[in-house]
Order: sequence, then structure tokens, then C-alpha cells
Amino acid sequence: MSKTRTPSSLLTAKTAAASRKKLRNREGSSLLIALIIMGILLTLALGISELLIGTLRDNRLLLERTKAWYAAESGIERALLSISINPPGYEEEKEGELSEAEAKYAYGISAAETSVPHREPYEIQIEADTYNELAVGEAITIPLFKGTDPDDGVQEFRADFYLSPTLRLRNGYISSDLDILRWKIFGIATDGSGATEVINEFVPEDPGSSAESPTCIGTSVECYNGATFFQRILGSDGAEEYNVIEAYPIREFLRTHKQNFLVLTNFVNVNLISGGGLTSAEKKQLATIRYRIRESQGVARLTSPIVEIRSDGTVAETTQSIDIKFGRERFLPVFNYALYGTSN
Repeated sequence: MSKTRTPSSLLTAKTAAASRKKLRNREGSSLLIALIIMGILLTLALGISELLIGTLRDNRLLLERTKAWYAAESGIERALLSISINPPGYEEEKEGELSEAEAKYAYGISAAETSVPHREPYEIQIEADTYNELAVGEAITIPLFKGTDPDDGVQEFRADFYLSPTLRLRNGYISSDLDILRWKIFGIATDGSGATEVINEFVPEDPGSSAESPTCIGTSVECYNGATFFQRILGSDGAEEYNVIEAYPIREFLRTHKQNFLVLTNFVNVNLISGGGLTSAEKKQLATIRYRIRESQGVARLTSPIVEIRSDGTVAETTQSIDIKFGRERFLPVFNYALYGTSN
């Protein structure tokens, strides 16, 4: 006997089926929402992680750059110390480590040139640009050697100079027999005595000298190349005596002495400049001597008045560099200490 469903039972079955379908839809929606939220949170987490990693990376690079900078400064300080305890013209390239900072430094000192003053090609427009000025009564001292190596001493050189042509153009006049420049070379004798000896002379005005055709002193045959030399000798009783040698060659003096210095002094007597109604101040200005010194063999053995130092500091893959230049006002009797600036 078959069952007959009543309308009420059919309604109940449909309602139950609809409820089950709604439940399944609600469960699917919840899972989808959960997945979306999880994706958002994961994206945020990855973004924050990347941000943190980037910050850590930046901090590490900043720390490395700072350490590298201090390492470069350490190289500068060591270079300045080397310069202060060594003779003029001392050059050096050196590397080292700062173990506490896990940093390395490398520095180089450049202190010698083939000419004084040193000019870059772009600085020279006319021949006069290769000269420096020497005012009345002023003296310049140039070491004819560099550093501690005796083989680095200058054996051949030429010092060119001329008096301002403007002096003649302004109707001022200096007699051709009037001494305008005093030069001297002093050095330590290599005969084992350790005595300091000197040769010196005065050079008169040459009305025809100019930047292109200067008067010169030095080892060249066309220059003033000798002077009176009071050579120190020991007498039979052991007392010091002096043997006067006329026109003693500069070349020979350089060969028999070490750590030689060349001194040029503007010896113009402005009171002997006549004509043109020039004032005392104008005479002093016009009496300025232009000079330059060149190493004749083309080797950088002349100590430069400007010392250059380059220092590199390295940590991991980071390198910082510092370049400085400083000038010495004088070379004797002690070195000048120089404050310096840095640039990256």
C-alpha cells in the first residue's frame, strides 16, 4: 500500500532542501571571505617585511659608509704624520687596516714635480703663465731633492727669471750692471763630515730678458752655472780651513752634496730705479721678478710647494674617498702643520 504525500509534507521537504542550499552557500561565502582576508594580511605582512628589510639594508649601508669615511680620514692622518717626520718631497703609497672597525684604508702622497710652479695645461695661455712672482726682498726656498732616497736628488736643473718688462715701458730704468737676484745652494757634504756648505752668487739685470728669453742659472752651459765656493778642508793640525774656488760648477756641487736647497732672493734696490716719476710703491711693484725652476731630466724630483694626499676608506663593498691639498709657507727649519678640508 503506497504512501500518499500530503501538501503539508511536500512543503516541509522543500523548505528543508532550501535551508540546506542556503547553508552551503553561506559556508562557501565564509571560506571566500576568509581567503580574501588572508590574502590581504599576507600582502601587508610581505610589505612590512620588505620595508623592514629595506630599512635594515639602508642602516647597514649608512653604517658602512660612516666606517669607510672614518677609515679614509685615518689614512689622511697617517699621511700627514708621515709628511711631518720625513724630509721635503716625501712620497708614499700605503695600505692598512682598522681591525676594530673592519675597515681598510689606502693613501698616496704626491709632493714632487718636474717644475715649480706646476701648471696644468689649461692654466697656460701665454709663456708668462709658467712663472711665479717674487716680490722685492722676498725669498723662495726650493728643495732640490725629494724624500729620503739620495738617488732622488736633482742633478740637473734650470732656474729661469726676468724682471718685469713693464719697468722699461714705464720709462723706469735699472742699470745692466745692477744685481737684481741673489741665489745660493746649500747642502750636506757627502765626504763623511756631515758639514753644511754653500755656494752663492748675485746676478745682474739683463735688459733683454723676458718670459720667452729669460736669464737663467743652473747646470746648463747657457746659464750662470758657477759661483765662488769656500770649500771646507781640514788642515794638517786638524783645524778647519777654507779653499776658495772661483766659478765652482753648480753641477759639481750637486754631485758632492746631498739634500740641497736652492734659495732665490729678489735683491732689487728700488732706490736705484730712475726715470718716469715713479712712486716708491710703483717701483716696488715693477721690481717684481718672475721665476720658474725646471728639472732638466724631466723627472719629478723638485719638491712641490703644494702637497696632495688622496685617501680611500673601504668597508665591505663601500668606498669613501678624501682628497686634500695644502701648501707649505717654508721648508726650513721645521715643517708647517696644515689644517685641511675634505671632500667626497
